[in-house]
Amino acid sequence: PASGKSTWCRSFSGSRGFTILFDACNLTQSDRYELLDLARQYEKTKVVAVVFCAELKTLESRNRTREEVRRVPVTKLRAMHRSVEHPSLVGSDESFDEIIMLRG
Repeated sequence: PASGKSTWCRSFSGSRGFTILFDACNLTQSDRYELLDLARQYEKTKVVAVVFCAELKTLESRNRTREEVRRVPVTKLRAMHRSVEHPSLVGSDESFDEIIMLRG
């Protein structure tokens, strides 16, 4: 939460054909399993992970500025940050064609 996923999705231009975006945290391999399994059912589908890398203090700061209904409890935000399993193209059961790392 508060890494910039929704903002990026709103500004992303899928001008190179049909694009489906999953605006969700999907922090661990098990969180991503079903989405990857679904995507791989379509042979010509290019599966790209977009990873938002942000320091915990940045996430906490952004979270504080969110409207109250969208704010995540700090303890949950910290637990989610600790649980991140970054996707990998090498030595992984995940089948991404590309991984884009965004910082900020």
